[in-house]
Amino acid sequence: MRTFSVICFGMMAEWAEGSHQELKLEEPATVRDVRKAAEQRWPRIQGITYRVAVNQRLAHDAEIVLQTDEIALMPPFAGG
Repeated sequence: MRTFSVICFGMMAEWAEGSHQELKLEEPATVRDVRKAAEQRWPRIQGITYRVAVNQRLAHDAEIVLQTDEIALMPPFAGG
């Protein structure tokens, strides 16, 4: 297992008890693996619609993530 750094924004940071967190993941890891590990570690985010960004762009669940990537968990947001 490897340690991946995760940045949490908004209410995600509150629920994770801090904006900079770490998750342990097996490599190769995907965004889906990030979601699964995050939801196991922080059960309050289960059932919440949130987005995962990798290197400052929204990512899909099948995307591979590397230990050196910037991974961010972003709460639901509205915009115009």
